[in-house]
Amino acid sequence: MVIQISVCLLIFVLSYTTASKLFNFSHYSRSMLSQPFAHWISSILIFLVPLIEIFLIILLIRSGWRRKGLLCSFFLMSVFTLYVFYVYFSGLDKSICPCGGLFSQLNWSQHLFVNSLLTLFSLAAYLLYPDTDNLFHGREKRGKADASESNK
Repeated sequence: MVIQISVCLLIFVLSYTTASKLFNFSHYSRSMLSQPFAHWISSILIFLVPLIEIFLIILLIRSGWRRKGLLCSFFLMSVFTLYVFYVYFSGLDKSICPCGGLFSQLNWSQHLFVNSLLTLFSLAAYLLYPDTDNLFHGREKRGKADASESNK
């Protein structure tokens, strides 16, 4: 149950924030350019972050790639959480969050809390994820191995 909730939550959050960034691209771009990065880094991240998020959504949706998607989500959420931690504790918390939708309305302490939870959910789901082809349909690789044994 933890895995299913985590996967669904990550797909929802990534889809929502990515769509918000893309539908309000000018605001997202301005927010990203206001971050404490070199301008050239922000210019790359403007395009790279949504592409990575879309890639993670695909990994999480595809049952055979879901475990990799959870691990990648954990790493991405860890990077986002560390960045929010840095902004919050460095005094840069007056800057605008480049996240999309409602998440951009959170203050930095709320953002740190939400990101930390999402990071923990993605790690827990990755660690609990069984070695299966498809979690939601329950086809285990072991069952395939048993079937091939009986065919011999």
